[in-house]
Amino acid sequence: MVAALVDMLEGGTVDVVLECRDPSGAPAGATVFRRLLDAPAAVVCGFDHPLATVGRERLTPADCAGAGRYVVCSPHVLAPALSILQRGLMDYVDPKQVVMCPGIEAVLSLASAGIGYTLLPDIPAMHHPDLSIVPLEGAGSVTVGVRVRRGRPSRLLERFVDALGEALRTERG
Repeated sequence: MVAALVDMLEGGTVDVVLECRDPSGAPAGATVFRRLLDAPAAVVCGFDHPLATVGRERLTPADCAGAGRYVVCSPHVLAPALSILQRGLMDYVDPKQVVMCPGIEAVLSLASAGIGYTLLPDIPAMHHPDLSIVPLEGAGSVTVGVRVRRGRPSRLLERFVDALGEALRTERG
């Protein structure tokens, strides 16, 4: 899916593609990646989940061991950087407790309902009143940005990218 969007970008069908990637990821040849924010990994769960009520500002991967169902998104529909992030907890989780969902919406719904927890980048604009977001030590971060075609972008595109970056860095309220 991501490759198809990049092909559309390179072909001129779309002007910009939102992308999450490993901060050390290599850029594509015909496009330029513009970083909007670095989002540290965080455990996302409902407020009644044991990981939300630990009473700490940060969690460790060991805290997640035995914490119930670990809800992840299918790697076939998730950006590679997010898949790598979610796989980082697999050494600490009982495989019988892993629930794979077809999309990020299902992951967030299950976490919000208290059925399990997940690991996602902490993007302020994605904060939701039904979700507890607790940073996870040692899990790294994901760079969130946009990919645009090489060359001089239009003023409108520049303004859009700037506004998107500001919106992603601002917590909804």
